[in-house]
Amino acid sequence: MDCFCPIGPVIVTEDEIKDPHNLNLRCLVNGVTKQDSNTKQLIHKTEAVIEHITRFITLKPGDIILTGSPPGSGAFKKPPEYLQR
Repeated sequence: MDCFCPIGPVIVTEDEIKDPHNLNLRCLVNGVTKQDSNTKQLIHKTEAVIEHITRFITLKPGDIILTGSPPGSGAFKKPPEYLQR
């Protein structure tokens, strides 16, 4: 969908990450923290996700794998919160 899935402001390369299974994940909207979690809380480890999806698609340099949302997703808040333009 157009304008869906904002990413950034920074994407890093593999050599810049010490432990991909212990990275802080945070989403801020207009300076307000909406989500705050860590990759150690993911159900499936990165290697397992890559192994599974490459059964069906070919990954190319620059591809981004999105594994889901950490706690705090706006759709599940009461009342729901959605990004707007």
